[in-house]
Amino acid sequence: VDNLLPRLTAVVRCYAHSAQGTLEACLDVDPEAKALILDLVTRFASDSDRGGLGRALKNSPKLARLFQREIQTDLCKIEELCTSTNSCMKANFAAQRFNSIVDVLRLLSLRINSVVKFLIRVAGTEEDKKLRIWAKNILKVLTAKNLIMLGCLTEFFEAASRRAQEVREQMSRLFDFHAADGSQQVPLVLNKDFSRGYVQMICEGMQELSNGKSFNVIHEGELLYHLDCYQLTARDVVADCLGHISHLKACYLNGILSEHEAGLGEGLAPFDVQHWTSNHTD
Repeated sequence: VDNLLPRLTAVVRCYAHSAQGTLEACLDVDPEAKALILDLVTRFASDSDRGGLGRALKNSPKLARLFQREIQTDLCKIEELCTSTNSCMKANFAAQRFNSIVDVLRLLSLRINSVVKFLIRVAGTEEDKKLRIWAKNILKVLTAKNLIMLGCLTEFFEAASRRAQEVREQMSRLFDFHAADGSQQVPLVLNKDFSRGYVQMICEGMQELSNGKSFNVIHEGELLYHLDCYQLTARDVVADCLGHISHLKACYLNGILSEHEAGLGEGLAPFDVQHWTSNHTD
């Protein structure tokens, strides 16, 4: 800190690093959101399981090739994902690399129809039994509520990746019923006119899949996938998801602020003579 005191050198953790650690910790306050992130992105593979969807696409050239075939007519998004330096295909999924998670969530939200069709194809036609079981388990996760939650989490993580000064305002516009000045507002995730929102795009994708009714895929007498979105609108489910997002948002924003202020306090503690003399002998 220059020009504060002539001989003072202070090292204070910046907002960016505080935000990364806080975002990791805040997922622990909501088990459902954490479980969804694990299933769709970060869960490690085992002998009997390919892990999370994003990690499986990174680790398995076969799955990546099948996925590429499914969306090859859709602007080559898989190639874009594979070559991005920040993408799930290149990242090591270290806890602090949340840009990787944002990339995966964004791709899933924008291409949810292709993702579902890809998983159905693997679950119904793949010769590898382990892959079929893995795909069926991922499909079970993609319920209507979890798809809406996916959209909300994508908005949340994308807002959290902004500069710290913009995060609170952006999250308020996305998820709060009251603006910073106290006036009432409709959260953007509930606003049908917010056509570029991830929740709205996922709802459109579900409507396209099901034509507004329940959607079932049966292969050789086995139900591979069921999506119940009869007369589904964003308002049917988002209100419940906002409760989860509210906990994450409060934990995240308060965590950034408290950690930063605590760091400032620790850095200046030696200059609080009364506190220092009462707590130290030197």
